[in-house]
Amino acid sequence: MIKVISTMALNGIDGIPVVVESSCVGSPSPRLDIIGLPDAAVKEAAGRVRAAARSSGLPLHNGVLTVNLAPADVRKEGSSFDLPILLSLINTDASERIDYGGKCFAGELSLTGEVKHITGALPMAISARDLGYKQIFLPEADAAEASAAQGIEVFPVRDVLSLYNHLTGGKQLAPVPFSEERLRAEAAARALDFADIKGQDAAKTALEIAAAGGHNVLMIGPPGSGKSMLASRLPSILPPMTIEEAIETTKIHSVAGILPPGVSLVSERPFRSPHHTLSCASMAGGGKNPRPGEISLAHNGVLFLDELPEFDRSVSEVLRQPLEDRVVHITRVSGTVNYPCSFILVCAMNPCKCGYYGHATKACTCTPKARLAYTAKISGPLLDRIDIHVEVPALDYNELSRTEPAEPSAEIRSRVIAARAFAAARTDGALTCNGLMTPADIRRFCRMVGVTKFDGLTDMALLEYCIREELNATAPRFLAVLDPLKVTIVNYPESGVEPLDAINNPEDPAAGSRKLTFGRELWIERSDFMLEPVKGYFRLAPGREVRLRYGYFIRCEEVVTDDAGNVIELKCSFDPATRGGSAPDGRKVKGTIHWVSAETAVSARVRLYDRLFTVEQPGADGNDFLTQLNPDSLREVEAKVEPALAELSPGTVVQFERNGYYAVDPDSEPGSPVFNRTVTLKDSWSNKTKQGK
Repeated sequence: MIKVISTMALNGIDGIPVVVESSCVGSPSPRLDIIGLPDAAVKEAAGRVRAAARSSGLPLHNGVLTVNLAPADVRKEGSSFDLPILLSLINTDASERIDYGGKCFAGELSLTGEVKHITGALPMAISARDLGYKQIFLPEADAAEASAAQGIEVFPVRDVLSLYNHLTGGKQLAPVPFSEERLRAEAAARALDFADIKGQDAAKTALEIAAAGGHNVLMIGPPGSGKSMLASRLPSILPPMTIEEAIETTKIHSVAGILPPGVSLVSERPFRSPHHTLSCASMAGGGKNPRPGEISLAHNGVLFLDELPEFDRSVSEVLRQPLEDRVVHITRVSGTVNYPCSFILVCAMNPCKCGYYGHATKACTCTPKARLAYTAKISGPLLDRIDIHVEVPALDYNELSRTEPAEPSAEIRSRVIAARAFAAARTDGALTCNGLMTPADIRRFCRMVGVTKFDGLTDMALLEYCIREELNATAPRFLAVLDPLKVTIVNYPESGVEPLDAINNPEDPAAGSRKLTFGRELWIERSDFMLEPVKGYFRLAPGREVRLRYGYFIRCEEVVTDDAGNVIELKCSFDPATRGGSAPDGRKVKGTIHWVSAETAVSARVRLYDRLFTVEQPGADGNDFLTQLNPDSLREVEAKVEPALAELSPGTVVQFERNGYYAVDPDSEPGSPVFNRTVTLKDSWSNKTKQGK
């Protein structure tokens, strides 16, 4: 009989499913063979498994035991396979009745039967969840970490015997819950604070700008001016990590083996400050079996390089590609591993070798040649990737002895969060900070704006055009009705529904298509119906026929109004022969409108952002600019949207067909989405101003 137990291996920060298969052949000479490309640690599992089973009082099969770790072409590394190997070899009546379906196991065994800490618990749990497993059993020390996966039950295992009792119907293990509130509280309690820093207002402002825009910073100043202290507090003014960022960061730290046992998630943004003697492999990641380096351990946080000129030139040059791509590719004979590395780089250096060039009270002992040689240790390409250079001067006694409290990190962070929210709204969620702009984005805008030696103004419409051009090629299309008007198709079956094919993005054939649900009751835009149509109006009106996007021709047969005469419902008929948008008899319609199914539509809040001022140059005419604020710069409406829109994560950018580009707001909750408009599909502002609106 062959037993099959599911477990996980690691490739970078991702889990790979591995199946443990075991068979037994009777023989007077017992032996345990492990095959399937195991490394030395996996081969040594034979001794640990036998000793752990003996200590726990669990008999193993006798004879020649063969354990296969499939797939055989994937290298198996580490000690996490001990537990599933032992489970596959237990020989008791109860063990034969255990249902291993939907369960995944990983853990290292001690000789006494304890299940010990492993690396990569969270990546394993996430991959197991994504593959459809319902339960995962991990060492007690790693269960809190894995609980952040959510969507899979994580059971903590202290020893082999307690797990065996659980599986055979004895005393049950309790799954570990995940608490986001506890995570936030722990992060807040450990954070450093800018309130501790006296003076250095210019440097604080520079770091605030860096935090808001995601920019890299170089601080130059003499020893003792507070450069390291400033850098260490930068994470305290960055926006709190989202759950997605915390999970991604934790996966890296877990794989690297630096996540403390019992910690569920990395709750605060990483701050890494490696010594200048580290190697290229330590900086970028590497080794025979590639592990994350400092740039990946700083992912979603800050990498601080103190005394930048003292770093070996080859080490600092390693940063060039990761700073651009925000991912590092490590290639070895065994394969290629990709680690994310999106971080803010903060560097500090002295103005010269002795550190006192330009100091107010201490004389510099360096020659001009020595000062030049010191600064020349940093390459031009690396300096080009550092956006902000700021001087951090030495403070005198009076500055250091000030008793006025400095601004706390919480206040600075609130401004940083507001700035990033503005950037996200401006770019329809495509960018959360300016530092993420690609060279292509900047070059495209600069080409269109032009460059002169004189102050000038660039029409906002040009920026909006650039945004439309970019998002038109990348943003998926969806149907959304911002001002819903009910439509009942009277000749459609009352309980009938059917799927319709919709194109995700006509500019990108690779984006594929999706299914829409069509039924008897629909929502359309109120502006797509006019009771008494004017000349040039080609949409729906009494007795008039229009095309439904991706659907049928419909004709308005009856208009339902309330007591005040307001239109509240349209009763229409449809032509079943026009599915797909064309009529077999060749008749044409001039209008095509969008819709959503009333049965499946989800309610959503939509924030309609517009220009902040009613004139191009506020205050230029001598009037108070406050009197020129646009009262309609923000309106919020209750819309009806496709159900697929309710499942998108914050920051996702989409196009509402016939309307504009929108981004999912962080205020969104499952089943209750919130969208922010960045730009309409056409320049409506020019028409408004021409009409005096």
